[in-house]
Amino acid sequence: MQKRVDRIVKDLSLKHGLPTRVIKNIVESQFQCARANAISAKRGEPDTFKNIKFKHLGRLIVRPATVLKLTKYYKEKLLKDKIDE
Repeated sequence: MQKRVDRIVKDLSLKHGLPTRVIKNIVESQFQCARANAISAKRGEPDTFKNIKFKHLGRLIVRPATVLKLTKYYKEKLLKDKIDE
């Protein structure tokens, strides 16, 4: 897969007359942005989670009810693990 990506980056750099590192930074920047948004969210606070859209890949949608349900599940799991110890 990486060889294919490298080939596409090389083709784009030749087509647009830009260095390959510039093209690669453009491609990777969307994933760095998504990572930064995911890290900035606070557990148990649905309003801090942001929806992310990747062009040609799809969307990552956060539903507040799911965030609260998962937070509750993990809190119960942690309490159960502490009791079992």
